[in-house]
Amino acid sequence: MPSIRLLVALLVVVTVRGALAADRVTVIAPPVGQDAAEELVGSLAGACNRGDFIGFIGHFTPSHGARIRRRMEDIFVTHEPKMDIRQVTLLSESENRITFGVRYAWHPKDKPEEVLASKVTARKVAGEWKVDGEHVKAVTRTAAESDYGDTGDAAAFNPFNPPADLIDPDLGHLRGDIGIRAGGGCANGRCGK
Repeated sequence: MPSIRLLVALLVVVTVRGALAADRVTVIAPPVGQDAAEELVGSLAGACNRGDFIGFIGHFTPSHGARIRRRMEDIFVTHEPKMDIRQVTLLSESENRITFGVRYAWHPKDKPEEVLASKVTARKVAGEWKVDGEHVKAVTRTAAESDYGDTGDAAAFNPFNPPADLIDPDLGHLRGDIGIRAGGGCANGRCGK
């Protein structure tokens, strides 16, 4: 008889645990910010590819749009740019701000295609997501000919140590020497010792 009581008690415990587990249903869905970021850059690229400058600049906050407007006007008028979104990765999100990484191909009509990797911040303005800033982390030229040498990689160009052909021969004495010598600086309070 004690085994029947044990079975009934075990059945009650299992039933109670099962009921408690059912109360904790977990739904796994993609973050809202991921969808918002993908929709924003997709719409931005669509406006660019249609040549719709007003639609394109409308994807930016008023302050950021004002900063880039003149440069983007020139690009739209002279180059007929095309964009191809390659990847969007959500980095952080809050109710009114998302930060995401984006890789996209940018191809002005008469220039080699560039693949850019950027960190983008977007804010909600009047209920719509708008790009508020972009920090380009890397640029890669995909064409064989490049303004940056044989590599086709803009990251290979170092503005602090430019290729010799970009330096005026009269200024060659400035190249790479800013007067710092090993052992001549201040380390742990031993200045010049």
